[in-house]
Amino acid sequence: MLSLTSEYAMRAVVYLARCPDEGPLPGRRIAAALNIPPKYLSTLLRELVRCGVLEASPGKSGGFQLARPAEEVRLHEVVAPFEAVAVARKPCPFGNATCSDEHPCDGHRRWKRVTDELRRFLDETTVQDLARPRRRRASRPARRDAARAARPGPAGRTRRTSGATAPRSSTGSA
Repeated sequence: MLSLTSEYAMRAVVYLARCPDEGPLPGRRIAAALNIPPKYLSTLLRELVRCGVLEASPGKSGGFQLARPAEEVRLHEVVAPFEAVAVARKPCPFGNATCSDEHPCDGHRRWKRVTDELRRFLDETTVQDLARPRRRRASRPARRDAARAARPGPAGRTRRTSGATAPRSSTGSA
């Protein structure tokens, strides 16, 4: 639903939010880290500077950084320069020139629900929400093994797993 440009812009801004103490980062470094064509990224970073999302520092040690704290930057600010859905412009995606809320085409109401939900997500989500470190989930086999080990076996004893011993009863027999 979002253009590749908007995806690149979100990825770049989230990357900058994850590196707040490193000062301005060169566009080449951001492009290399995110595997984005450098010239293309440079163009959209300049647009984000123009819109007040980023600041640019010129010179050899210059680069880009967030203009405000990540918790104050909403995703709609990041994608608005590149997406009609992020702002009030809503042309009919089915090419109907007369389509509007007052005169909807056949797909209008269903499509409007989708775009309203996307707009709500962009309005409510901050860059900080996406920049938080991800919690690592255990692999599926590790979760399965942990669940098996926690289940009681016959006579209420915990199942044996490799390297683990079953609890002994108070009589000393296993």
